[in-house]
Amino acid sequence: MHFSPYKEPPVIIIASPDQSHSVKVSSVTVAGTAENKSGIVNVFMNNSEAELDEKGRFRAEVLLKIGRNEINVTAVDIEKNQSVKQIVINREKSIIAKGKVPISTETKEKNAPKIRIISPDSTRSVSIISFRQTSITITGFVESKVGLLEVLVNCQMA
Repeated sequence: MHFSPYKEPPVIIIASPDQSHSVKVSSVTVAGTAENKSGIVNVFMNNSEAELDEKGRFRAEVLLKIGRNEINVTAVDIEKNQSVKQIVINREKSIIAKGKVPISTETKEKNAPKIRIISPDSTRSVSIISFRQTSITITGFVESKVGLLEVLVNCQMA
């Protein structure tokens, strides 16, 4: 039988990001330390493993949807004691930087967003009236069961 002298859960200290204001970016790096006398084995951010060093410092990049984002940081020590600390990051709508590459629209995941274009009518061709015409307005809807991170049209925030 294994006797564990350490029953105290790890202490989690979040160093960044600052939660006092909203962000306009699609991801943040969550960093901090997890401490326990027995030693930290793992740190998770919303069930994904974070980078962890021998001093208990951790970090992970977390994607943010527009709106309220709850991030659960879970630390597990060598004795399997665990603690959870939740932080909340609010993301505002932002303008995308030029050159950012969108996620492939060919994803076959069951939770992939559904896109419905209303106009222009996809059953008809679009005529370019002049060589000076450099844009076309597209309207439609995007639905997702798990929340939307951002909507891009030709690498531009929609």
